[in-house]
Amino acid sequence: MRWLLVDGFNLVFRSHFAMERSNLRRQSDQFPTGALHGWIKSLQDLRDAEKPDRCVVFFDLGGSDRHLAVLPDYKGQRDDTPPDIILQLPEIKKLTALLGFAVIQERGVDADDLIAAAVQRLAAAGDECIIVSADKDFGQCVGAQVLQLAPPPTANPALGWRRLDAAGVEAKFGVPPTLIADYLALVGDTSDNIPGLKGVGPKTAVKWLQQYGGLEDRPRVVVLNKIDIPEGRELAEFVLPDLHERGYQVFLVSAVSHEGLRELGFALAEIVKASRAEAIFAAENRPRVIVTPKSVDDSGFTVTAEKSGAETIRYRVVGERPERRIHQTDFANDEAVGYLADRLARAGIELELAKAGAVAGDEVVIGEGPSAVVFDWAPTAGDLHQGPRGTDQRLYDKRRLSAEERLAIHRIRQYGTGEPEETVGEMVDALIIEDFDEDLESEDLN
Repeated sequence: MRWLLVDGFNLVFRSHFAMERSNLRRQSDQFPTGALHGWIKSLQDLRDAEKPDRCVVFFDLGGSDRHLAVLPDYKGQRDDTPPDIILQLPEIKKLTALLGFAVIQERGVDADDLIAAAVQRLAAAGDECIIVSADKDFGQCVGAQVLQLAPPPTANPALGWRRLDAAGVEAKFGVPPTLIADYLALVGDTSDNIPGLKGVGPKTAVKWLQQYGGLEDRPRVVVLNKIDIPEGRELAEFVLPDLHERGYQVFLVSAVSHEGLRELGFALAEIVKASRAEAIFAAENRPRVIVTPKSVDDSGFTVTAEKSGAETIRYRVVGERPERRIHQTDFANDEAVGYLADRLARAGIELELAKAGAVAGDEVVIGEGPSAVVFDWAPTAGDLHQGPRGTDQRLYDKRRLSAEERLAIHRIRQYGTGEPEETVGEMVDALIIEDFDEDLESEDLN
């Protein structure tokens, strides 16, 4: 079933101010009728557009006893109801019933609370609810089967009616419907004269709620201060049973006499300890994601010998890295071509070509299709172990210097020998050349 639930006074006030300039009145006695005209048109338009199965209008009847008991200044900043609305209100309720809308009101209970209670029951039964109101409190009621239909703003009626589902509420306030009550508790509600947390605006509230979750998710304690004053202690003892009944942990303290502060400190420490233990447990039991790294043996390219019968006619290299390097090279630049040869050699392509049977002069193709590049292979070194560009590894020793030799070279370079700089350089070179000569002699003997 589809229900249309209308916040009566919210729509009555908007109807009145929308028609105020028209100054519509009954000619016989000058009875105001502007709000009546706007009200009836709004209800008829809503019923035609939404096509509900049932329509209910909720009205306030006196102040909210529950809110006034907690906050005596609740809605205290509001101006008095315009006299024209007071005169038309009984007629509005009669016409509403004649149009087939049910009218619900209860003394001492806000229409907001009546609507919220109805939504909770109807949605639980699987019915669809449309709340007609501009009140931001109803954002917390929005869900899968509940949406809010806000009237056009008085200051900008061209915006028209706005439909707020769960995504719309989050887009408007920055938090989902489940956190609207916490959001309003932090920022307050100026329309109802409810103060928020000092220094906390919408941006800070959204940041906190997104980062730490709702207020109900946090540990709660109630601290009643100034019990050193007789009136303060009497008030604390008066509200204590109600707080205990609600399940709150309550501490009576005095910042002047320090009474109760020690117990409060120990209790807060226990809360922090329990919270940290819970966080550690959650972290230890969090599902682990195992990432399997790519094999280090994967060279990133393949070398294939292409044959015609039994004869190998070319060798083809295919892979993202070598093909990218080929396409980045300016072949009109000899230095760039030499650098490319070094990079391909360091990537292991020369070694793989040799393993596949390639020899100097063989045709090597890098890439596939029209963008492939053809080379006559010329290895950078006969033993396929080329040093840094501009050097020839064959001119140097083929074994690593011993620790003693490296230490001697280090000491000569760092501390000197008392000899001129040219002599020190000759001594270092002599150590390297001597080792190279010894290596050549050992090769001759073999």
